Amino acid sequence: MLGLDVGGSCHGIAYRVAEPEKAAVADYLYRRELVTDGYQALLHPAHLGGQTVTALTFRANRDHPQYAGRLDHQHAADVVRAGHGASGANPEYLASAVQQLQQMGIPDRTLRKIHNLVGDLVVT
Repeated sequence: MLGLDVGGSCHGIAYRVAEPEKAAVADYLYRRELVTDGYQALLHPAHLGGQTVTALTFRANRDHPQYAGRLDHQHAADVVRAGHGASGANPEYLASAVQQLQQMGIPDRTLRKIHNLVGDLVVT
């Protein structure tokens, strides 16, 4: 999951969850994504094929000590290069995110720049 930050807009994927499953899915996402309070869970309007629906979203918590949105690209690349989490090495996670966004036709110049500076994995 990539969290949102304040400002602009986002293109991505929305998953429809059956009414009886909403609480269980939300609980799972809260436990997975809100471990350190680095995100804030919000219900937000999403525009899907001419229809507006309410979506559970996760926005970056700018007050959290791990918020990295203000880092310059080189410093962000250094942090990514050195990082490793429960799900694996951060350079691999970044490469996967850049590749998935590219496949979806969503350009993200900032992530691509940081990825290029990390230099460990190549995304074509």
